[in-house]
Amino acid sequence: MISPFYFLSNEKTSSDVFDRKIKNGIIVCMAIFEKKYRFTSNRHSRRGMLALIFGGISLVSFFLANGITIKSTEQMAERMGGAGFFATVFGIVGMVLGLISLKEEDVFPILPRIGFAVSLISVLLWGFLVYIGMM
Repeated sequence: MISPFYFLSNEKTSSDVFDRKIKNGIIVCMAIFEKKYRFTSNRHSRRGMLALIFGGISLVSFFLANGITIKSTEQMAERMGGAGFFATVFGIVGMVLGLISLKEEDVFPILPRIGFAVSLISVLLWGFLVYIGMM
């Protein structure tokens, strides 16, 4: 049985699951895991970052344009149409950049994948909005 003062002791046993240490009066529990390091020359793709930025701009402009249009009492169809056109162009550029950066070698694929997904979602939302407007 573990005593209530066990956390304050510096003793370690082989059956411990956690490594407990005291730093500046605060008990810090760190799980003991086998540390694995992998040295790689991979880097984050700049095109992947741009894809994520363009997709984010497109998605944010979708929500801003719709929010402003809903709160406005004026007819804002022209402004929303212009915002939708440019946001769709940004989304398509983000999708293309995401696909191009996925084919690069020695890059981490997370940013291009997220950028492509965000861009695709924004283009689909703008397309759905145009479809609803045509009905």
